Amino acid sequence: MMDEKDAETAQKTGAEVPKLIEYEWTESVSPVTAVAEAIAAATNREPTRMPPLFEYVDVDALETLVTTGTEADEPVRVTFSYETHRVSVESDGRITVGLDAVE
Repeated sequence: MMDEKDAETAQKTGAEVPKLIEYEWTESVSPVTAVAEAIAAATNREPTRMPPLFEYVDVDALETLVTTGTEADEPVRVTFSYETHRVSVESDGRITVGLDAVE
C-alpha cells in the first residue's frame, strides 16, 4: 500500500494514485493532526487550505476514542466522511483515506 509520500509523488508525476491512502499517527503527533495531514496528502492540498475537520467529525470525541480505547483493551475504529472521502482512524495509529467518492 502506498504511503502519503508515494501518493504525493504519484500525483505530481501524473501516475495512477491508489484508491486508499494509509497514514499513521504516533504519540508525538495527535490523531486529529495526523488525520488532517493524511487527508491533505491524499487530496494533494495544504491542511490550511481545507475545510476544518471539526465540520465533519467531533474532533474531541475522535481524539478520546482512539487514544483511550475501550475498557476491554479492544481496538477502536472511527469512520467518517470528509468531503467526498471515507476516513478511518484506528487506535493502533492507522489512518486510511478512501479516494473514491462516498455515496
